[in-house]
Amino acid sequence: MKLFGTKYFFYRNLKATIIFMGILWTASLLALSIWNYVESKKEFNHFFYLQAKLLIQKDIDFRKWNASHAGVYVPITKESKPNPYLKDFPERDIETKTGKN
Repeated sequence: MKLFGTKYFFYRNLKATIIFMGILWTASLLALSIWNYVESKKEFNHFFYLQAKLLIQKDIDFRKWNASHAGVYVPITKESKPNPYLKDFPERDIETKTGKN
């Protein structure tokens, strides 16, 4: 009985090889997809970390600027009331020459 010379052996090995290559190809695509997902998530988190850091730094810089100018004057309106914690501060309520608060 000659096994290696028959068509049966050739087709059996071809079928097994094709199935093996298909499984290998599918596993490779799955591994690359998982790797891509993990890297994208890392990049996404890093981007929003930097955005949050930038937002906090902007607030800190604005507060430093505000403090270096001894505060910012805001006219008294219905929406912006005077700060009740500064009622003993003599320059809390400033009046202009025309009488505006």
